[in-house]
Amino acid sequence: MGDFGGFGSSSSRYDGGSNGDSEYIRLSDRISTNITKINSNVGELKRYVSQLGTKGDNPRLRDQVSSMQRSTKALVQETSSNLQQLGYLDGATQQEKSQRRLQQEKLKGSFKTAITNFHAVEQAAAKKEKEGVERMRAASFGSGGLGDDAEDEQLLSDRRGYVVHQQEEVDVQAIEDRAAALHQLENDILDVNEIFRDLGAMVHEQGETIDTIENNVESAAVHVETGNNELRQALQSQKKSRKKKCICLILLVVLLGLIGVVIAVTVKK
Repeated sequence: MGDFGGFGSSSSRYDGGSNGDSEYIRLSDRISTNITKINSNVGELKRYVSQLGTKGDNPRLRDQVSSMQRSTKALVQETSSNLQQLGYLDGATQQEKSQRRLQQEKLKGSFKTAITNFHAVEQAAAKKEKEGVERMRAASFGSGGLGDDAEDEQLLSDRRGYVVHQQEEVDVQAIEDRAAALHQLENDILDVNEIFRDLGAMVHEQGETIDTIENNVESAAVHVETGNNELRQALQSQKKSRKKKCICLILLVVLLGLIGVVIAVTVKK
């Protein structure tokens, strides 16, 4: 199907800095804005689609549905690409990386919900368009049958036959146009579905990454605490060693003093 939304593999990573921070803010703001627009467009699309197949159905309404659907799909593709780029802006510190991953997880969750709603309204539009094409084909075939019967019975004038022929040509063109629009809509649905699957994979992968980051943070905290304990033990050992040396030195001085006293007494005798 291809890389419709910009999801794909890449080894590029950015570790923060002023440029990385400003780009991260720009992309996250853009993603949030796009998600809001997608949700708004889905609401409009639902209103338009509800009128398909009713008395309010007309070429202008179908053009509105097609235009809104295409613009929303473009937003979906742009947002998926921006989310991928955002994932490469890791941050400079471990804490910043963890915070950014959590924020990206929330953005992807909101985007996934928006895509789900858009996908549903696309499918509803495709279903109604398919029904519309089938009704047009049935009506066209019915009209053609009446024309053949009239010709066989020679009850229509040449002018009437010409008008019927022209109308049939218009009907056939209209059916072909709607069928082509339906085919494009079905392809768009497949594209959005591909983005949805890629996003699901990214959310799962990111969840594992977040767990790893949290484990690393916890592991780092354990190492720091272990290091502190070892430092305290080393200091205590050092203090004990100094104390022992001091005691030994005192004992040595006392011993030397006693020896000196003994020698002095002996010499006097």
